[in-house]
Amino acid sequence: MADIGKNSVVECGSWISVESGWVQIRHRDGYQINISPGSFVGLPEYNMDGKFSGDAVLLFRGQVFVRAGGGERELKVITPNARIRVVNGSAVVLFSSEHEESQVIATERLAYIENRFEPSKKMTVAEGQASNLNFKLLRVVPSPARAVSLASLKPKLHELGLDEHERSNALDVAKEQQDRKLAALPVLEKKSPPDDSTRVSYERHRSTEVDEKLNTHLTRKLTGEVSAGEEMLSPGLTSHKRGRSKASKVEIEEVSGAGSISSADGSEKKKILNELRNLKEEI
Repeated sequence: MADIGKNSVVECGSWISVESGWVQIRHRDGYQINISPGSFVGLPEYNMDGKFSGDAVLLFRGQVFVRAGGGERELKVITPNARIRVVNGSAVVLFSSEHEESQVIATERLAYIENRFEPSKKMTVAEGQASNLNFKLLRVVPSPARAVSLASLKPKLHELGLDEHERSNALDVAKEQQDRKLAALPVLEKKSPPDDSTRVSYERHRSTEVDEKLNTHLTRKLTGEVSAGEEMLSPGLTSHKRGRSKASKVEIEEVSGAGSISSADGSEKKKILNELRNLKEEI
């Protein structure tokens, strides 16, 4: 492990650990590699003949920004569970050892992500989109590419030490991807307004005259206009008879409550009792 400074030469097979700040590497094949703080990156060995033969960057932890050169070669970044390919474009590659998740965000042209143990199925990621591969969720195929949010992309670009031009281009393509709309809207069938006869109602039954009478009767009972007890006891009485029964009751109570009738006047007493019995029978 050795400290390096600006314009230092890093040999193939070296590992780079960034604790603070950021590091930019110019690869001999023309690649640009930016490493963010908290990252651990390796530069794999090449073949003895010096020709391009494999992965250029091994990302063990953290995130890197890579830009492929103007040639036909593709830049390959490998993580513990995925491989990312970039051809004549740029991308941000991340790996979280805690979640066992690899992610690629294409910032210019296309990028590709695949399971390094099953490379037959790879996901194409357009600029402004992101895709990830998460082994902790038992995924063996990368997720479908989706538009990346500007809020999550801005801090990543800042940590990678990109210049204003690079950041502006990456944010512009991400915003353009978010603002994209469908090329054609689905044609929906025009529905006629529902008929009143077929309209769904949440009432138990349709309102009738009986319902109105019941509502009126209930309202009168609640407001005290109808004596429910009297109607139940004497449903057939007219208002005149009800008046007489009330008067008779008052009269009976007055007689029954009076204890001053003389015992000597027996005939008068019998006459009053007979009249009371007749009143009771009429009631």
